[in-house]
Amino acid sequence: MSKTTGEDRILSARWILAAMASAPQVADVAHVEPAKKEEIDRAMARLFTRLMTKDCLEEARPLLLARDGAGARTAGEALGRIAMQELLSDPKAVAAVAKYATYIDYREFEVFMPGASGQ
Repeated sequence: MSKTTGEDRILSARWILAAMASAPQVADVAHVEPAKKEEIDRAMARLFTRLMTKDCLEEARPLLLARDGAGARTAGEALGRIAMQELLSDPKAVAAVAKYATYIDYREFEVFMPGASGQ
């Protein structure tokens, strides 16, 4: 996905976030309005089509000609990776991801220290 632009990567990140927000398991912490989700889905469809049929045609051709779904899955996984890279390029996002560590009771991990019981 080296032919994606910064704008493409941001769209991919927004798409991943909107898709994940659709899961009932996170409904209490994330919500995307249906109209916004549809807008993002339509933009993502345009991006995917452009990448597969123009920008990355030669790379995509053998994957898509296999007609087994693996090619589209591979492309989708690549877009997911760049979405996460884009999100985690922001220091605020990195700090938010790491925030849980401030609540870890590190004394519980002493069982891994040399000489600790349980080894």
